[in-house]
Amino acid sequence: MRDHSIVSWNVAGLAGILRKAPHSVRQLVESCDADVICLQETKLTDAKSEFVLQSIAIPEWHVRWSNSSERNGYCGVMTLSREKPLRDDHGFSPRSGRLLTVEFGSYTMVNVYVPNSGRQLINIGPRLTDWDPAFLEYLIQLQASDKPVIVVGDMNVAPEPIDVYDPTRLRKTAGFTAGERASYHHTLETTGLIDAWRVMHPQRQEFSFFSNQGGMRKKGLGWRLDHVLVPSSLRENIKGAWIARDAASDHNPVGVTLTL
Repeated sequence: MRDHSIVSWNVAGLAGILRKAPHSVRQLVESCDADVICLQETKLTDAKSEFVLQSIAIPEWHVRWSNSSERNGYCGVMTLSREKPLRDDHGFSPRSGRLLTVEFGSYTMVNVYVPNSGRQLINIGPRLTDWDPAFLEYLIQLQASDKPVIVVGDMNVAPEPIDVYDPTRLRKTAGFTAGERASYHHTLETTGLIDAWRVMHPQRQEFSFFSNQGGMRKKGLGWRLDHVLVPSSLRENIKGAWIARDAASDHNPVGVTLTL
């Protein structure tokens, strides 16, 4: 067993990130001594993914991706790793570009970009009645194997009042409604997954997302929407969990060090 550094980052457009900060992904690998980096909202096509990977240029790393075939330049997830994957699949939502599972020698990694419930909660119905139950069932199926299942990504939910800057005002806002939070906690309780950040920092308030409107990042007014979930059996294996302070995206990278 050894320590693994696992990082998740919603880049809100990977090509745009690389134009603004060409070395951002490679620098993230180096600064975190990362073993796996999971990106969400890459907004790429398959053809453009090949071009973008040349720009990232991390020698000897392995890359898998899932892009949306329903709408070009929308959603998209990508997993980069030192270790060569044994297999990968796009789960129950193969055309959406929201889900990518990669199996390694000692664990399985799920990279997910959960749908946002939208302004005026226009999408909360499909989110709670379709996506969340399907995702839960998919995780249960993966857990039938003998390898631990780790889930990372932008889950578009702030689980607790401490995870948003104003829980009273935001209680009916997408990402912090009672229904979304209950669904998230139901998934954790059913699968036995735990939130690595909250295990390591029970009382700390720190955010991974800041709206681009109203100078929210400068004001420190954010949300914790990005999570690393690990099996409860590995609670004692969590060596560290962190949220980066600055990023080229409206999301900050989040990460965990885990003995596997």
